[in-house]
Amino acid sequence: MVITAVSGIEIAQSYGNSWMDDVDFVTGRNVEGKLPGYSWCAVSLNTKVKDRYFGVGISCIIANGTSCIERLIDGPHYEMVIKDGKLYAGNLDGGIDVLDLNTLQISKLYVNGDEPVPFVRVFDGKLFVETYNGKYVGDF
Repeated sequence: MVITAVSGIEIAQSYGNSWMDDVDFVTGRNVEGKLPGYSWCAVSLNTKVKDRYFGVGISCIIANGTSCIERLIDGPHYEMVIKDGKLYAGNLDGGIDVLDLNTLQISKLYVNGDEPVPFVRVFDGKLFVETYNGKYVGDF
């Protein structure tokens, strides 16, 4: 799973001397009135979500473009982690968006009111988040 930001990612060949044709990892041109995106943060899953692993098949992108990519959670995010079957994504508009990877239900956690949470990490089995005004550890 990835968080995307503005621009695109391509695959370099020959140590950067050429690019793989027809491959550009973007969420699409002008998606929902916004710019396309590149991988800002990525996490790996040990289990399937929606009966598949969320990897990227280059042949699918070449053949089908952005229909190979599925958005599971909306919002401006910076970092995310997976803990106990849930994806925790720090939302830059405020709080933490939580996606249950089994049910795909989305919930929200708030830290110090509704402060933006750019940094989300897991240390020693606990969730660690940082807002612009402080650092917090716990299960919120």
